[in-house]
Amino acid sequence: MRRLLCFSLVVVLATPCFAQTSPSRIDLMARMDQADANRDGDVTRAELIAWRTANFTRFDRNRDGVLSDNDIPRFVRGTSIGAQFDELKVQFDTNRDGRVTRDEFIGAPTVLFDAADVNRDNVLTRAERDAAVMAARVAKN
Repeated sequence: MRRLLCFSLVVVLATPCFAQTSPSRIDLMARMDQADANRDGDVTRAELIAWRTANFTRFDRNRDGVLSDNDIPRFVRGTSIGAQFDELKVQFDTNRDGRVTRDEFIGAPTVLFDAADVNRDNVLTRAERDAAVMAARVAKN
């Protein structure tokens, strides 16, 4: 059970909506496919928001409507997953109360999506995602 929970936390935290720094952009763009609900190869903004909604529900372990330290197990807190959770709070906790509400999480800017959506049509094609990954690799080197 602990392994499954840890894996779920990794998947949720290392997704398109977190950690906008260059080294992780490559992984995040690769994982953008997870938001492709109809599996047509394109990720729409609506699919991304729906994906965020579903993941918030999954990650809010105590079902209190906020993501806080109470939602991650103690044994995870000192690990890289715990650090990613702290990064989540920094990025999404707009009122700086130490918790991320459902509205804060779902309504947060889609920075990575916006950067990759070069034609601004609210659809990320496979080509746009591949180009964003390539650009991140070049920037990393």
